[in-house]
Amino acid sequence: MIKAVKKFLDNFKNINDYYNYLIDKTKKKEYVGITNEWLIDNFYLLVEKKVDVSHNRKYITKKFNKIDDLYNTIKALVLENNYNINFDLLTKGLRTYQRQEKKYFSYEEISCIQEILLFVYTERLSLLCSEERSKLKDKALIASIIKDNINNDVQLDIFFNKEISIPRDRYYIFELNNQLKDSGNNILFKKLIELLETQQISLKQLINDEHQRKVENSILISNIFNNLKEFVDYNEERLFKHVSKTEKMFLDDEVYSKMTVESKKLYRDK
Repeated sequence: MIKAVKKFLDNFKNINDYYNYLIDKTKKKEYVGITNEWLIDNFYLLVEKKVDVSHNRKYITKKFNKIDDLYNTIKALVLENNYNINFDLLTKGLRTYQRQEKKYFSYEEISCIQEILLFVYTERLSLLCSEERSKLKDKALIASIIKDNINNDVQLDIFFNKEISIPRDRYYIFELNNQLKDSGNNILFKKLIELLETQQISLKQLINDEHQRKVENSILISNIFNNLKEFVDYNEERLFKHVSKTEKMFLDDEVYSKMTVESKKLYRDK
């Protein structure tokens, strides 16, 4: 996990570039959709965390030297819960892993949990941003072709270059269908349906799938940002208490349990 910080910063750059792309569109009064509005409204959360990571880059890189098991365990928990994980769910999952695998996380590993969560969530958000950018570019491309050929006898082929694959680029077909209907070009609309039939693709199913994906992406991005707001409460002492087997044994000692946070840190470092 030595390159985890660099990967996070690369993902942040991709998200930041897309955020600026969206801002340019909103300045032009273009509608960008609910998923993208979530990013616009909550991007500041990621900026704050990026500043913290950049400031502590060397320290975090050193901590991340040997945390593969913990990183993979947390990522699996997050994926299983569609990026909607709370403190109890997280710590229960980590305790279960330790008990089943008979591998116990050290204090140093547990101190990485906040950063691991941030990096895992940012990676998924970056992928989502790339997907949404591709959709907006498809939408703009189709609109441009229709606008440039509004007075011409247009053939359906003009919308398909060598890079467009009908079975793969389903959002492109979805958007093309929408804009052809809106343009009132019934001839091209019918030709599109015929073309899809030759590919054994149901337009109705494609439309349903894209609407479902839109809903899923909106839920996903809301989960991501809502969780990012909560991670600030996942402080080390709280994590130690609920995840560390060693800490659990220490807390059974009456003297240790009454120590201040600073005294506990000194005791652990002995």
